[in-house]
Amino acid sequence: MSPLFWAAILMALAMGLVVLEVFVPSGGVLGFLAGGSVLASVITAFYAGMEVGAVFLACAVIGGPIILSAAVRIWPHTPLGRRILIARPEHPDDVLPDTEYRRELKRLVGRRGVTDCKLLPSGAIRIDNRIYDASTEGESVAQNTPVVVLRLQGVRVMVRPLSDQEKAASSDAPPDNDPLNQPFDDFGLDDFESPLS
Repeated sequence: MSPLFWAAILMALAMGLVVLEVFVPSGGVLGFLAGGSVLASVITAFYAGMEVGAVFLACAVIGGPIILSAAVRIWPHTPLGRRILIARPEHPDDVLPDTEYRRELKRLVGRRGVTDCKLLPSGAIRIDNRIYDASTEGESVAQNTPVVVLRLQGVRVMVRPLSDQEKAASSDAPPDNDPLNQPFDDFGLDDFESPLS
């Protein structure tokens, strides 16, 4: 048999071993055998002639990476690839587990608060006397500025300052029902009697 036949057989074997290395975990043994087979194929092709050897060398240099990248692209869709790789999340919120804290943060969307410090663009805001980490979309916001929660990004609350119209509308709203801001007499409790009398 001619050296060209053996060179073709060795090149086909090498490309098959490259694909098999991607799909079968061998610890690099199949990759090592594929490299040896490519080397033997190119050397054997040069025995058939300089032009044939150059063609096989070009096939090894160009075809090897193409076949390897195609196999790597196909591998995640195979049964073994689906077992080994975790599913890619469809939404960024799916990355973090849905804990009680995240559910609490999700309930803040649309709520209004006040900056606890200057947001540059990150900092802290206060909503219902609780402090939360917050960020703006790039602009800095001064301390004690009213803000509204836009969305949740990871575990950070994204906010924007209230516009003048929103501030005017909120000033027309009824007063806050926070019991700590109400006078003691509004609770309707009887006067305390002095224990010494």
